[in-house]
Amino acid sequence: MQAFLQKYLNLNKNRLHLIEALLLISIAVGFCLPDIVLAKTAKDTYTEADRKYTYLKKNPRLQKYRDKWFACIDLFKEVYRKNPDGPWAAASMYKTGELYYELYKKSYKPSDKAEALDTFQRVIKRYPNSRYKAKAKAFINAIGGKAKSPPKKTSQTQARLLKEAEKCYQHLLGNVRLQKYRDRWLACINKYKAAHAADPQGPHAAEAMYRSGILTYGLYKRSFAPSDKAKALTLLNKTVQSYPRSSYGHEAGKKI
Repeated sequence: MQAFLQKYLNLNKNRLHLIEALLLISIAVGFCLPDIVLAKTAKDTYTEADRKYTYLKKNPRLQKYRDKWFACIDLFKEVYRKNPDGPWAAASMYKTGELYYELYKKSYKPSDKAEALDTFQRVIKRYPNSRYKAKAKAFINAIGGKAKSPPKKTSQTQARLLKEAEKCYQHLLGNVRLQKYRDRWLACINKYKAAHAADPQGPHAAEAMYRSGILTYGLYKRSFAPSDKAKALTLLNKTVQSYPRSSYGHEAGKKI
């Protein structure tokens, strides 16, 4: 019986020694290979960003949404921010600049072009020995100059956008379940805002601005967020000030 117990104790002791050895090996590997793990993570993030960028370039419908561009931009930024001296850093920073410029071609916002130029300048300064230095210089030379003016919108475009906004609003009003979701309200509000921006002096401008204010107030009645109420009142006030002779300006005045 004693021999059996001794054999059992020795077996457990050997198991403990084996577990300790495995723990020591895992700790050693963790200390010795952090750079390998980091490089793999950077490569994976870059690959994911590049895949999303490629998909975005093939989908004109998605290119209308600013957040889709920033989903790619933020991933590329993550690569060079986490490992600024890594093998994927220069390429990621260059791609960030490229994305900002492609976004500018859609938004016509000078700030987007400025971000592109600033990013390319940082590629040149931060990675002087990289092949992306020459690519960044070439891009800067190609896009240098004043920001482009957005294409002129027409009243026909405004009418079409207003119709789309109204369709969105009616669909929302007819579905109580959807009214619980903030993004559903914002989608319709943004459609009315787009209709107004298409031609601020157009025949449907006053209605588009008024409707965007009314919807924003409708959102406030569900969110109870003071910022939503403030935005609604701002839009209604602007309707009164910008279109005082319009029936929508008169209606907005009664709502304030």
